Amino acid sequence: MSGERLSVRLVNEMAEITRMAGIVEDFCARHDIPSGSALQVTLAVEEALTNTISYGFADAGRHEIALEMAWENDELTIEIADGGKAFDPLQAPAPDRTSPLGERPIGGLGIFLARTMMDAVEYRREGGRNHLRLRKRIAAEPG
Repeated sequence: MSGERLSVRLVNEMAEITRMAGIVEDFCARHDIPSGSALQVTLAVEEALTNTISYGFADAGRHEIALEMAWENDELTIEIADGGKAFDPLQAPAPDRTSPLGERPIGGLGIFLARTMMDAVEYRREGGRNHLRLRKRIAAEPG
C-alpha cells in the first residue's frame, strides 16, 4: 500500500504520547515495516512530541499539534507541526556523552537520538508554525 498518507490532530497533553505511539505502530504494521525500524520511528516521534508538549508553548492552554505520516517508495516521512514558540531543535548543541551521568546537563539527548535513528531530520518555521520532518528509509527484509 504505497502512497498512503495519514493526518492526526493531537493536543499538548502527555496522554497524547501513548495515543501517538499506537497510531505510528499501526501505520508501520500496515506497511510491513520491520519492528526494529518501527520502534526507532516511534521513539523519535515520541521524543519530538514530548519536547513540544513540555516546552513548546508559552501558556498552559490547550494547543493543537498536527502529525502527518506518509509512506511512499520505501520511505516513511513524519511531520510534526505546532504553533508554539519558534525552536529549531537541530541548532541545539550535541549532548555531552563523555562525562559521568551525574555531571551531565539535562536535555538534548532526545533530538540526538532522533537524528541517530532517522535518515533525515529537518526543521523549518513557516506561517508562525514549527515543522519538524523525520524521514526513515525502510529496506526490505531479506527473505
